[in-house]
Amino acid sequence: MINTVASPVSGTISELRIGNNSIITETTVICYVESMKMEYEIKGEVSGRIVAVNVAVGSQISTGDVICTIDTSEQAESIEPQSAKEEDLPDFDLLAKRNELYLSQAARLRGDRRKGELTALERIELLFDDGSFEEYGRFAIAAQRRRRDYDDLVDRTQNDGVITGIGTVEGTPVATICYDYDVLAGTQGLQNHRKLDRIIDITSRLRIPLVTFADGGGGRPGDSDGFVPTGLEVSSFAELAKLAKKVPHIAIVSGYTFAGNAALAAVADLMIGTEGLSMGMGGPAMIEGAGLGTFHPSEVGPIHIHEESGAIDIRATDMTDAIGLCKQILGLITNKVTTPTDASATIDLNSVVPQKRGRTFDLDLIIDGVSDATTKIELKAKFGRNLRTFLTRVEGVSAVIMANDSRHLAGAIDRDAADKATFAYKIASKLQLPIISLIDTPGFVVGPAAEATGGVRSFGQLFIEGACCQSELIAIVIRRGYGLGAMAMTKGSFKEALKTISWPTGEFGGMGPEGAVRLGYRKELEAIADPTLREAKYNELLEALLRSTSALSLADAFEIDDVILPNNTRATIKRLLGRPNGDSLDPSGL
Repeated sequence: MINTVASPVSGTISELRIGNNSIITETTVICYVESMKMEYEIKGEVSGRIVAVNVAVGSQISTGDVICTIDTSEQAESIEPQSAKEEDLPDFDLLAKRNELYLSQAARLRGDRRKGELTALERIELLFDDGSFEEYGRFAIAAQRRRRDYDDLVDRTQNDGVITGIGTVEGTPVATICYDYDVLAGTQGLQNHRKLDRIIDITSRLRIPLVTFADGGGGRPGDSDGFVPTGLEVSSFAELAKLAKKVPHIAIVSGYTFAGNAALAAVADLMIGTEGLSMGMGGPAMIEGAGLGTFHPSEVGPIHIHEESGAIDIRATDMTDAIGLCKQILGLITNKVTTPTDASATIDLNSVVPQKRGRTFDLDLIIDGVSDATTKIELKAKFGRNLRTFLTRVEGVSAVIMANDSRHLAGAIDRDAADKATFAYKIASKLQLPIISLIDTPGFVVGPAAEATGGVRSFGQLFIEGACCQSELIAIVIRRGYGLGAMAMTKGSFKEALKTISWPTGEFGGMGPEGAVRLGYRKELEAIADPTLREAKYNELLEALLRSTSALSLADAFEIDDVILPNNTRATIKRLLGRPNGDSLDPSGL
């Protein structure tokens, strides 16, 4: 039986693989036809022997033209199936080599340049769920082809000093910018910034959290491809800063973090720093170039400086610890309600505040008694220590705690504490977390020395941020709720809080009661000549004022919403924050 094979397309025979008497099967490739710059594979379609070939390489054919004639009378079983010739795929081999180089490069450098530090790839592995990370631009090389050999660039600059991509952290989508100090010291070049712009755009579109590992040497002057005299038009810094209004951003800084790398870290919502950190807006070379002296990198912004100034929010022992803290924070802000756990310790909150009004107490006992045992991360621990701030969970609900600490400046709010409370309002509003405000303050710090710090503007910013904060706030007056300072701790007014509560130890006033008596009754007291009688009168007036401004007296006048026993604090917070599945508040038991 005779069959023919016709061309399904018009074109030119570019390759012919059969001749007369060729034995073929249905899968045998007999020729290729080039049409519209593409080669179409023509197969035998039947088994048999070629008895006539009607075309040659270079022949022009039309759709339907016969390519060859096949005699199918031979028994099919006598014909051995033939497969198309396997062609070499050099691009596949090249990709395999580049992949191998990328991984071997990281392995080769692991722990070599900075002893004890995790490489960029190790950080990625530790942060993201197994197999979830999708990298962007890993084969990008430095824009230095005019001055360096291509193979050298591939070998030494692959990823151009930064790894970018997206993945999941405990099931939650997260993006990352991870500077690679083992490649060009993590400096920023042309391709590096293009990679930044790309991942920033992806992060903005997906509205997912961003984690930045920022250590690196800042801008890189050696890129030669493309005419970029200064690089001042790059958009990375502006676009990353714009993310501040869109997504949560956590920066982790370790080792040397200078200039542009420090600037990228500085726009994050939260910054975690590790031991050995040196961070500055200029590195040693820039400092020396400006004629400001010669310094070792470790002398430029060590971690204790940034802790005390409030630039670093959380201190970690090393990169592993930092990534663990980062994952805890991501869990708090992306999984805002979990199964409640017990407090950190069995603490009798009823006995924490001393009976003597002027005696300090351990605020940490209250923080531990209110917070769940599983999570409690202090922010800016060594900055503005008269006010404490925490990310935590209370009865399974993620929250921000800010609290006055009487052990430092008697809990009064100075400029640093005001800036710290402003930060607490900002972070709570940005991360959409409720605020637990534990109040024990005599008010703002006053006097000529305090005014010299410019605190009045910081106090103003505190009121602005509190009034504009979108998070609900539960105010709990532990002891002293005096003046503008107490109001600033409650978003500007006791009525701005979701609920303003006091412990029985609470006392209130426009200012401290001692000062109120001495100022308000100055003439009456000065009229008493006998010092003993004058002091007795003063104590009588003070006791009367304390009774009229006690917690229950303010509740009688409805200046506050309730008075509770300290040991009922967690239960009260639970009822106020307990809104499962978006249900409205359950007022029972409040």
